[in-house]
Amino acid sequence: MTTQSINFYLSPAQKKILNSKARFKVVRTGGQFGKSHMGAVFVIIQALSKKHSVGWIVAPVFRQAVMLLDKVRELCDNQNIKYDYNKTEMTIYFPLTRSKVCAMSGDDPDKIRGQTLDYLVIDEAAFLKRNIYEEHLEPMVAVRNAPVIFISTPYGRNWYYDLYKYADSGVDPDYEAFHFTSRDNPLMPKDFLYKVEKKVHPLKYRQEYL
Repeated sequence: MTTQSINFYLSPAQKKILNSKARFKVVRTGGQFGKSHMGAVFVIIQALSKKHSVGWIVAPVFRQAVMLLDKVRELCDNQNIKYDYNKTEMTIYFPLTRSKVCAMSGDDPDKIRGQTLDYLVIDEAAFLKRNIYEEHLEPMVAVRNAPVIFISTPYGRNWYYDLYKYADSGVDPDYEAFHFTSRDNPLMPKDFLYKVEKKVHPLKYRQEYL
């Protein structure tokens, strides 16, 4: 099996993000955009594209990273992609390329040291502490020029906000910023968003869905 033989459903917005040549993809989205699905597809493509690769899924809390790892398993099952799952270590091993991906928590810096990565997914990056990325994760992706995808809903003006603005400035071709709303998910019922917009505070709606 090759990556060319895998046919995942992706919305036009998700395709645009994953087809980007930028090494660092900074993705700001509304809720229910399909962040987990897109992140899982990214993981599988990376794992099957390079032999002996090591990738991480990092989230502010461990449960969140595990949920994305479970999405990887679900997509692999749907595509009949062979893998071995280690529930104790929360890893998926792909025998075809002898590659693995691990779910990691970003709340304990002592547990995310020393690994050299071939790719990295940071889910809900805006909620991760700045030092976790800059002092621990960023050095891990430097040696192998590993691609990184930052996926998040916005959360105030923090390090993720700064990173998004830098990527959006266009001064560095290694970085590209993407902004899509919940409306960009073709599967999202438009009447649902209309009703939510009428019920919640405008600032809350803007943060969660725009």
